[in-house]
Amino acid sequence: MAEAADRLEPFLLMARSTKGAAAAKIVQTATAAPGVYGFGELLDVPNIKQLQESPEHSSSYKLLELFAYGNLADYKANQSGFLALNESHINKLKHLTLVSLCLDSRTLPYDHLLRTLEIPSVRDLEDLIIDAMYNNVLGGKLNQERGTLSVDWVIGRDVSRVGGGMEEVQRKLAAWCDNAQGILNSIDRQIANAKAESSRNRQMNAEYLELRDKAYNTKLASLQDRQQDRAGGGTSSFVTTNRTQWGSGFNASFAQPPRASEFETMTDMGDDPGSQKGRKAVQEEVPMKRQKNSQTPTWNES
Repeated sequence: MAEAADRLEPFLLMARSTKGAAAAKIVQTATAAPGVYGFGELLDVPNIKQLQESPEHSSSYKLLELFAYGNLADYKANQSGFLALNESHINKLKHLTLVSLCLDSRTLPYDHLLRTLEIPSVRDLEDLIIDAMYNNVLGGKLNQERGTLSVDWVIGRDVSRVGGGMEEVQRKLAAWCDNAQGILNSIDRQIANAKAESSRNRQMNAEYLELRDKAYNTKLASLQDRQQDRAGGGTSSFVTTNRTQWGSGFNASFAQPPRASEFETMTDMGDDPGSQKGRKAVQEEVPMKRQKNSQTPTWNES
């Protein structure tokens, strides 16, 4: 848009210092100049405003208003009220009409463009659109298979201060604000949901770690107690097999270490349970005592 304003600047400088026929000539030249698509500032120049009061040059002022606010259909409806347009004028007016269509819809079918712009063939239509793109009027994609123009961006047009132009701008701005507020509300809801989900995940993870540590500590304490009991007994672990009671899935389990009373024989002998004589005494005495006290299990030396 800054580049377009720079292209209009020479015409503004000349319009401030000319009147009458010279000012009318500036209007005719500016409306055909390449790259100039905004004319609101030129309309505000006092010397240009005076043209609408002159019977001789009022058509020049109407021409400037047509390029500022109108389209090709407006020109076709009242050609006699305007100056005769050359090919450059018609081509630019079609560009401006295309801009107005793109402002109303982001996807335009070729059929609609052909009728509105009064272009005889698809090839000529695509050439016009490509020319508008090269002039930085709009950006988009041509879909020849579907016969559509998809608009990515488009320049704005001048807004008339009369005829409801400002009211239309206010309506569009209000609609834009409503859409923006709806998007912000949706983002806020998603953020709140993400925070709630993150909080639940942290709580579940903390509970899992607590249960895991508790189970680990319980298991560790059990293993340590069993190790201490076995170390205090001074004998090897005993293994029992009881397929009848536990089923085939349970093959063997560690029995409890020998009770203290079972070591009385060794103590009476005065032998160290860890010595060869002490181990022989355990082999002879322990099975006999256990068989007297209980039918099961049957103990064997491990």
